[in-house]
Amino acid sequence: MLKNPESIVHIQRTCAGLGDVIGVEPVVRYYIERGKTVNLLSYFHEVFCNYPSEQLICDFAFHYSLNQSGLAFFTHFRQNFINLDIAPFKFSKMHLLDAYSKEANIFDLKPSTPRLFLSDEEKRPLFTHDYALLHIEKNHFHKSRNIFGVNWKIIIDYLESKNIKLYQISQTGKDLVAPWVKTSSLRDLMSLIYNSKLYIGRDSGPGHIATVFNIPSLLFFGSVNPKWIYLNSENKVFLQSDCKFAHCYNENYNHPRLPHCRLVGARKNPPCCVVPVSDIINAIDSFIG
Repeated sequence: MLKNPESIVHIQRTCAGLGDVIGVEPVVRYYIERGKTVNLLSYFHEVFCNYPSEQLICDFAFHYSLNQSGLAFFTHFRQNFINLDIAPFKFSKMHLLDAYSKEANIFDLKPSTPRLFLSDEEKRPLFTHDYALLHIEKNHFHKSRNIFGVNWKIIIDYLESKNIKLYQISQTGKDLVAPWVKTSSLRDLMSLIYNSKLYIGRDSGPGHIATVFNIPSLLFFGSVNPKWIYLNSENKVFLQSDCKFAHCYNENYNHPRLPHCRLVGARKNPPCCVVPVSDIINAIDSFIG
């Protein structure tokens, strides 16, 4: 039986990273709780597998082959279409979920951490020992969102003194400082994070997964304001060094090309991205003692 078109809400979040797509889940849940079927257009459809509602549809196969003219046709003839790709640009200086709510004209959406769901098989750990995960793969578009100046061997040795093995996750296998766990799918990555003792990494999609599963997390933010990304600091430590131009990424979000660091230019590492090893160890101690 075909659904009434008015009961279906089409949400687009395609021009985005994994974390931005995960952040759409509270909006999806909002409509489902009100009896709507949600058709989510996204490149990260896997992340919503095992979602406990048949009212969520991920229209990824259709959208992958959709060019701009096809998208215009799609948006014109489908009712209840919400394009969340433009929300962060229209409402840049606020929490991402607030930006989504404004673009969707939702005025009663309560703040909520996204929810993801694993199967019983995915909840089974890959390793029998305690382990932490490291994600430091470089962001080649925005230098000020990376991590610089850390002697990771000190961190590896310190964790091993606490009987915790450090593994690294990476899409490309570059910037490796610890044993690389090659995950074959997004679901494998989610399972690996779910069973970890600690997550250490820059602000990115895996960090959002760790937050969803309430894994103790050390998150490096560089020039980004964490309060626009996460609802609270529960079970998280935000690491970024002081700067008189703090959070300049957010200040220049609508700039067509983000300017170089105003303190050191393009050739040197932005000071906000250089975090002392002692700060990292203190953050680790706050979780595992």
